[in-house]
Amino acid sequence: ENVKIMSFTPEKFVTKIQNQICMEPIKGTSWNNDFSELNGNKEIYEQTMIVDLVRNDLNSVCNYGSVHVYQPFSIFQNSGLYQMQSFIIGNLLKKYENNLQFFKYLFPIASVSGPPKKSVLKIIAQTEEKFRGYYCGCIAFCNENKVSSFVLIRSIFSSNDRVYFGVGAGITSLSDPVQEKEEMKQKIISFLKGWFTS
Repeated sequence: ENVKIMSFTPEKFVTKIQNQICMEPIKGTSWNNDFSELNGNKEIYEQTMIVDLVRNDLNSVCNYGSVHVYQPFSIFQNSGLYQMQSFIIGNLLKKYENNLQFFKYLFPIASVSGPPKKSVLKIIAQTEEKFRGYYCGCIAFCNENKVSSFVLIRSIFSSNDRVYFGVGAGITSLSDPVQEKEEMKQKIISFLKGWFTS
């Protein structure tokens, strides 16, 4: 399709080395260095919900009892934004160790869809006017024993002489519309900083 992708994504999707797998969902964004937004109930609930969803996804492809959460609610800085991240680790079932079949149980990306995945995808299809294309999808680099994959946010896509990028915010029942709009604005600013400093 002659598609070109330039990505500044801060979010890893799946990392696999031999039989070990790790997912690193990001949920919760602040642009204040006092982390005031990230300590609010909305951000904590959102991260907790996504971590639980990822644990559920990994439990479908990992050995029983091997999935655990590491460093939950960690805060990282990226291009002027502060984001909350957790690490969910497990040991793949033997049948997935040497192939990529586990991916089909991990899509759609939990931090993009939220739960319940099937219902959310239906709502997205009904309400969004334009198809997302590669935005919010995944790019992966794979060999026999290792996979590194990333969520395609903060990314530029070029095809047929057109260039686009998407931006969004996680909407929950606790969301403040004014705050969510400001979050999207701050994400665009951080994205442009990454673009112009690279």
